[in-house]
Amino acid sequence: MPSELITLSLVWILYFFLHSFFATNYCKEFYFKAFPKRRTNRYRLIYNILAVLYLFPVMHFQITSISFYVFKPSRTYLYSGLTLVIISIVLFILAFRNYSTMEFLGISKPKPENSKLNTKGFNSIVRHPIYLATFVMFMGFFICFPTYSTLTAVICIIAYLVVGSFLEEKRLIKEFGDEYLFYKKEVPMLIPFLKLKRK
Repeated sequence: MPSELITLSLVWILYFFLHSFFATNYCKEFYFKAFPKRRTNRYRLIYNILAVLYLFPVMHFQITSISFYVFKPSRTYLYSGLTLVIISIVLFILAFRNYSTMEFLGISKPKPENSKLNTKGFNSIVRHPIYLATFVMFMGFFICFPTYSTLTAVICIIAYLVVGSFLEEKRLIKEFGDEYLFYKKEVPMLIPFLKLKRK
């Protein structure tokens, strides 16, 4: 089993590497040079489609991996996990209220007003609400299906979310400067009300 878990970890790492690589300015500029007449949000649409497509083999490997339970499953754990998943769905809905879903998916062009720093709604509670919702969802999945393979996937996903948060913060500081630094000082990254607890 350890060898399977290592392989599973490498599969997830490869997925996240590709996901991050295609999000770099290098790939975007390459696309824009190759298709100069398509300097629109079409790249984001292609990026999202590819992310979904190469997620299928990852999920197939995840589901077919033979694994033992970390702890014995029960109805209590199942209902607790499902509760977290439901909470995460609510968090996703609240998070996406501050964004244009069509722009996020790459279906519509970004509007100039949406290029400003968004600090309203759920963004006034945490700086990365979508990452928070993702974290809660996968913790719920693990409690529902407490196998070592699920735990491996959750650890990889959480590690990616943390690293991704810091990388995104660097980009946002570069883009918005002091405005984002002030926002960063006032609002916690992922854990709501963490700043209040520190006082």
